[in-house]
Amino acid sequence: MSAAGSESASALPPPALPSSDFADTSTSSAVSPATYLAEPEDGDLPPLVPLSPASGNGAVRRVQRYAAPDAATSAAPDAASDPALLVDTLPVLASLPVSEQNRRLAAVLFGRKILPPQAEAASLAEMLRACPSPQRRELLSAYWETAERKAEYVAWMQQTILLAELFPAALQQWSQPGGALAMLELQAARTAADAGLEDAHRRLIEAAFRLGAVSGRNADMLPIPASSPFAGPYAARAEALPASLRARSDIQTYLVRLEGDFETMSHRLRAAAAWDQARRAAERRFLQGSEPLGDVLELAEAELRELLRYAAAAEAYNQGIAEYVVTAYPDLTPDVLLGALGVTGV
Repeated sequence: MSAAGSESASALPPPALPSSDFADTSTSSAVSPATYLAEPEDGDLPPLVPLSPASGNGAVRRVQRYAAPDAATSAAPDAASDPALLVDTLPVLASLPVSEQNRRLAAVLFGRKILPPQAEAASLAEMLRACPSPQRRELLSAYWETAERKAEYVAWMQQTILLAELFPAALQQWSQPGGALAMLELQAARTAADAGLEDAHRRLIEAAFRLGAVSGRNADMLPIPASSPFAGPYAARAEALPASLRARSDIQTYLVRLEGDFETMSHRLRAAAAWDQARRAAERRFLQGSEPLGDVLELAEAELRELLRYAAAAEAYNQGIAEYVVTAYPDLTPDVLLGALGVTGV
């Protein structure tokens, strides 16, 4: 962007636009208190030993559950508050409008309360209110990057749970033809999932350090995003911009990106739901002894990859919204800026 273009944009007095002028957030819902899943620190445990039984179905989970401080008083676990039920969200989305499908899946992936040791939840609202205007662009970039890393972590947690819950059935079929091979395949898949979870954790911590540095926060407490990204169709209101600003190449680029990024998110969601449906069907056949476990593992891997791509698409969408708003309306107050970004709640 040229200096002249920057000055002309800054000189334009932005109209007083309510949040609804940019995004329809009327159907978004609050996210319930959540749980944090973490690997135990007991180094004496073999890496593939089931650690705790899942309630009700006799399955096992490799991860231990640590309740959030207020989880004891929360409602029964559902897909918005329990990482173990992440994929349970996908089958119920088909009957909903596309924008609501995206809102719900984004809330499940990004709205989790995950607080590693020496970390604290950080809402976008509080961070923007403490951020000088010239640093908003960098702060928003770091915030959504860190939020996407958290979503990656949630997806990998789900993968470790799905694979652990296959263990009892694989064990029962150990003596059947191909049973020993199936157990080896499951062990390999779980080891790979452990590696993916560790890598996702490292990436989350690295991004949180960057977010803390950009926001000027206490280095002893890492900020972990608590706000979910906007996941509906974005109303850019480009017609309200001055003609000279609207004609700029960067503004035109943002507008094209916003339209395309929402479509990408929607396609990624539908693909994840399709993989989920196929995995569930293959798992039922495996439990009946009519399908090899390898097929289930391949479908679970495909579903995970599509969820990760969805998280990346949601980040790209919200990065584009932030770039557009900060460029077109550089002098908005923090609260009006939040509305323009489509962020509600925390």
